[in-house]
Amino acid sequence: MYKLFSYIVCVAAALAVAACTHEMEELAAPSETVSLQFVVGDFPAFGEAETRAIGTPDVGKTAWEFGDELQIRIDNSQMGYTPCATLVNNEDGWEIKDGNICYRDGITDVKGTVLYAPDYKMLKDGTVQRKDGAGGGRNEYIVGTCTVDVQNRAVHIDFSQAQRNYARLRIASVPHKSLRVRFTKFAACPDTEAFAYDYNNVVTDQHGNAFFYGRMEQNGQIQVRYGETLLTTYTFSQATETGKSYALNAPFISAEAMGYEDILNAVQAQVDANQTDIKILFSESAGGRELTAISEVIRNQSEGSIDLTVMGMKSVPTKGFSYWNVLRSLQVPDVEEAGLEAFKNCSGLEVLTAPKLTTLHSGVFRSCPKLVSVTLGAVTYADESQEAVFDSDRTSGIYLNVSDKQRILEKGTDNIWRSTEDSYFSSSQHDARMFMDHTFQEVIVWW
Repeated sequence: MYKLFSYIVCVAAALAVAACTHEMEELAAPSETVSLQFVVGDFPAFGEAETRAIGTPDVGKTAWEFGDELQIRIDNSQMGYTPCATLVNNEDGWEIKDGNICYRDGITDVKGTVLYAPDYKMLKDGTVQRKDGAGGGRNEYIVGTCTVDVQNRAVHIDFSQAQRNYARLRIASVPHKSLRVRFTKFAACPDTEAFAYDYNNVVTDQHGNAFFYGRMEQNGQIQVRYGETLLTTYTFSQATETGKSYALNAPFISAEAMGYEDILNAVQAQVDANQTDIKILFSESAGGRELTAISEVIRNQSEGSIDLTVMGMKSVPTKGFSYWNVLRSLQVPDVEEAGLEAFKNCSGLEVLTAPKLTTLHSGVFRSCPKLVSVTLGAVTYADESQEAVFDSDRTSGIYLNVSDKQRILEKGTDNIWRSTEDSYFSSSQHDARMFMDHTFQEVIVWW
């Protein structure tokens, strides 16, 4: 089915009574303003029926939209150069944005090439060049045909036979969030050679989707992060097929503006769907009430069965996660301070990751018998005035990961550890696997 748009444009069109001009022509020839029709075929949508993986159905782009541009190159103008023009879709249809459609008088079978490629521009010589600042793989590159009907003064544009040499990759996440996406063995459209790509500010659309176009090779991998939090990883066991659509879920609960009941319901939906890896985003000021809503839902799950990530929160209140025996792993990537006994008595907890945590209060890691890995930031303050931060008889089985910016901590008479100006990793304490007078299985630096 075709859509017909008609408007007045000034073009150097070859008519029976007029010929195009060019600066290289020896004799000038007249040109005139004509009424020209553009007959533009439907956008060649991928179609969700071709989806080869998981994800909430979304067909993506299915029609031409306001602001879309098409780039036309007349291939047999016999003008001694290659006429090019850019069309733009406005409220009234399509119009010429720049360039011209021109060919020598007497030609009746005028043909050209049409390109839909938002990241590329067509130069005056008809070649194509990537736009400044445009990254590969974020938009399509579709080549169609153009036929000029000289007698009826119409330009027919058709993408029905367009062949894609790439696949569409759709990441389904949360609306209007900035993601970090890393590809390995990915040939970004329209390139054919595969590389590793890092996309650091991919904003999802109103449906929570982010689209990529290219070809994944066998064993190619996608990693999706929100901030520093890994949302999902997927490895392709086979190379993607050209012209096919693939989808990958990278969900989390966006609870920045949620109340208690909404948080409870959102987490309950995850549990009802048998999800054991729960990720939730709070505002910076979130605290005990928000954590209570989570606990209310998951507390009856089996010990050590839940992998929980709590993003956004800056401070864990006193006993915030205490007695959360259901946790197997806990990530709090934005937490800077952990209150009194914040993680105490988590009998199933094996891994705790808090890469920005610098302020510790008494008893935060006590009575966690299965704990084998703890990741901290550059600790500057640790209060042991009421009780030790760690159980002394259990740290020998823990791998402690601390920031490369960590300084030596000194304990005052008030039983509070404070940082000095000396590097921890060039000290004898590090060589002896000692941290705050505790001996660990290993103390590992991270950057």
